[in-house]
Amino acid sequence: MVAPFDTNKELEDWEYPDDPSDNDSFVDEDEPALVPCPECSAQMLEDLEQCPTCGQYVSFSTSPWEGKSVGWTLLGILGVGALIFALLFAV
Repeated sequence: MVAPFDTNKELEDWEYPDDPSDNDSFVDEDEPALVPCPECSAQMLEDLEQCPTCGQYVSFSTSPWEGKSVGWTLLGILGVGALIFALLFAV
């Protein structure tokens, strides 16, 4: 005969079931991944091509030049060129 579960006994840490709210790395395989829309920041499914909130077509880019102004880019290129020139022709 199996002894009944003792409800007065405190559980050890390893005996508690996993709580998704306690673990940030917990991912439910049944739920689709949500990402923010780059245009309106509304949460949307990762695989969608068009945001359901604002209607913009979404293309997630990893280009380092995206979002940089032309002026700052030219200033950076001129700065690197001046540094190379100074190092090559320093006496």
